[in-house]
Amino acid sequence: MKYYVSEHWSFDPERRVLKRHALSAVTLPPKPACLLELLCDSRQEVLTTSRIIEELWDGNLAVAEQGIRQAVLRLRREIPDGDTDQPAVINIPRKGYKLRDKVEVSSVKTPKRSLYRNWAVAISMVTLACLIAMIWVLSDNEPSSALLPVVPVTLASGFEESPSVSADGQVLLYSAGSSDDFDIYQKNGLDEDAVDHLILEKPGHQGGMVWSPDGSRFAFLSATEDRRSDDVYVYDRATGIETFIGKQFAPKFSRSPYGLAWAPVGNVIAFTSKTDSETGFAIFLHDLDSQQSLQLTEPDYIDMHPAFSPDGKTLSYLRIFNPELSSLYSIDIESGEERALADDNLKIYGHVWLDQTTILASVWEQGFFYPYIFDVNSLERQRVSIAGNFKFPSSSQQDVLYVRSLIERQINVYQFDSGALIPEQPIVGIGNQRAPVVNSATGRIVFVSDRSGQNALWTLDHHQAKSRYLPVGKSGPDFVSISESGSLLIFRYKNLESNETELAVFDLYQQSLRTLPIQNPLEGIFAGDDRYVVYMVFQEDIRQLWLFDLSNDTQQLIAENVWAPLGADQSSNTLYYAKEGQLFAHNLDAGESTGIHSILPSINGLSTIANGRLYLFRRAGEYAQLIEHDLQTSEERVLGQLDTGLVDHQSFFTVNPETSRLFITVVGKNESDIYRMSRADLLAASQVR
Repeated sequence: MKYYVSEHWSFDPERRVLKRHALSAVTLPPKPACLLELLCDSRQEVLTTSRIIEELWDGNLAVAEQGIRQAVLRLRREIPDGDTDQPAVINIPRKGYKLRDKVEVSSVKTPKRSLYRNWAVAISMVTLACLIAMIWVLSDNEPSSALLPVVPVTLASGFEESPSVSADGQVLLYSAGSSDDFDIYQKNGLDEDAVDHLILEKPGHQGGMVWSPDGSRFAFLSATEDRRSDDVYVYDRATGIETFIGKQFAPKFSRSPYGLAWAPVGNVIAFTSKTDSETGFAIFLHDLDSQQSLQLTEPDYIDMHPAFSPDGKTLSYLRIFNPELSSLYSIDIESGEERALADDNLKIYGHVWLDQTTILASVWEQGFFYPYIFDVNSLERQRVSIAGNFKFPSSSQQDVLYVRSLIERQINVYQFDSGALIPEQPIVGIGNQRAPVVNSATGRIVFVSDRSGQNALWTLDHHQAKSRYLPVGKSGPDFVSISESGSLLIFRYKNLESNETELAVFDLYQQSLRTLPIQNPLEGIFAGDDRYVVYMVFQEDIRQLWLFDLSNDTQQLIAENVWAPLGADQSSNTLYYAKEGQLFAHNLDAGESTGIHSILPSINGLSTIANGRLYLFRRAGEYAQLIEHDLQTSEERVLGQLDTGLVDHQSFFTVNPETSRLFITVVGKNESDIYRMSRADLLAASQVR
C-alpha cells in the first residue's frame, strides 16, 4: 500500500483517506483524490493542466475546466494550512498546478505469511491480473471515432442561439431569451467567464447575426409580429443605429434565425425571399452601397441558409424539397453555374465553410443532430463524433461555434450520512446519462449514455474518473441490471429486424453476448446468484412476472397483476415484488411467494435492494426522502432528502450501501448553450481530407 506523507498530512490513495495532524481524517471524493495522487506523484514539480484533463476527464475540455476548479478548492479546504499563507495547491498560470508541501512516498511492510496465505496471495494476484486484463480490453474497445473536445462559451439559463464571431475571433454575438422574446448579446472574448453585454433589445425574436468584413457592423433578423417573415437590419456598432434593409420571407416550417450571410469582401448580404413570380423562395444578393437586390437562384420550391466561401466567389445553400428533405448546393456567383454537393437528400440544419474546399453541416439522423464534413471536390462526406446535439454552426478563423440542445439527464452522486445527502461531482459529463446500476461488492457502475449520439453502455470501476465503453453488440441498450458477481449485465434492446424489444445478457469477462427468447419484456433483473433473470410482460393487459432460468432456458410464471419487481436479495436468495400495495417475497429455492406486509410506494415507482434492505424515495412536503426499509422487520429510517424536482418518474437511481453512495439520474431543462471547437481538430478528424 502506498502512502504520501508531508509534514502536516498523509494520504492513502487506495482508500482516498486524508489524515491531518491535529484534525480528523477525511475521505476525499474521487476526483479530488485522483488529483491529489497525481500531484503527489509529481512531487513539487508542475502538473500540467493538459495531463490533468487527460487523466481525470478523458480529454473532455467541456467538463474539465469546472471540474478542476472544484477539485482544487476541495483540496485547499481539506489540507491543513501549515506554517505558510500559500494555498495547499498552487496555481501556476498557463502551466498547471503543484503542491505547496514537500511529500515523500512510504509503504507499509507486510508480515511473513504461512504457506497457505502465500497461496492465497498468489491466487489473489492472478485474479487481479485477470481483472486488469478485462479493464484493458474494455478500454481498448471504445468507439473507434474519439469524441472531439468542446468548450462551453455560454452556460446561462434559457436559450442561447445564433453564434457569430468577429473575424479577429475576439467578439461573440449571440441571441438569448425564452419563448419568442430574444435579444442580442455581445461577449468580449470567448472565455466562459467573460462578461456578457446586452447591446440590442427589441420586441420579438432577434437572431441570425452576421459580421461585416471589417467588424464595424453586423446584419440581423428581427421577426415580425405575425411570425411569417423577418425584417433584415444592419446595426452600426459605433453609432448604435440600426437600418432597415428589407424583408426575408420563408415558409413557416422552414423558418429559423439562421438565414443571413455577409460576403467576405464588400458590402453584400445574402438572404432568402419570395421570387417575383411567387413560385418559390430564392437566394437574393443585396448590395448595401447601391441598395439593389439581385435574385441569384431559381428554385422550384425553397433555397435558404446561404453561406459564402472564404474567397467570396461561391455561395452554398440548402435546397429544401419538402419539410423532411434537403440537399446541399453551391453556385458560382459570377457564372451562375449551380452544383449539387450531396448526391442524395438529407435533412440539413445549417452549414459553414471550414476552408475553400470543405463544408461543415448539421445533419439530422435517427433523432440526433450530427456534424458532417463535406468535401466540395470529391463530394464525399464524413460524420464527426462530438458530445451532444450539433445544431446551426458558425465559424471564425480559429474556432467553430454551435448551439447544443440540452434535454439533459446526468447521473449525480450523493453521499448519505445522518439524514443528509451531500452532493459529489457527477460521474459523467456532456450528453444524456441515465439508468445507473451498481454492484455493491465490486463497486462497478454501469449506465446508459447517448454522448456519442446513440444509446450505449458505459462502465466505471470503483467510481474512478474515466468511464469505459462496453461493446455489447446491440444498438440502443436500456434498463440495465448487474449480477451479484459483477460479471454479467442484462439489458433491454430493440430488435431492428422484428421491431420487438428483447433481453440480452453480456458477460463482462468473456466479452460475449447471449440473447434470450423473450418477447417484449418491460425490464429484466438478476436473481439467485447469476442464475435467474426476472422480467415483466403485458399479457392481455395484465402485468405478469416471470422467472427465466439461465442454466436450462426454462421459464416460470411467478405472479400476475404485479405492480413492479423491486429487486432480489442475493444473501437470502429471495425476490421481492409489489402487488396491490403489499410487499411479497418469492423464495427462489422453494418457488413460493409470501405476502410480508403493506408498504407505501416510491414516488417515482423505482427502488433498489441490497443487503436485505429496500431503498426508495417517498414524498415529504417539498422534499423526496431516501428511505431505507428493512425487509425482515419493516423498520424504516430516512437516509437523506432531495428537492422533489430532482426526483421524478425518469430519475433512475441505485444505492451502494457499502460506500454510502446514491447514484441518481437528474433530468435537466430544455435549453440551449453555445459551445466551440477547434477548426483544426475538425479538419484532422475528417477522413475526407
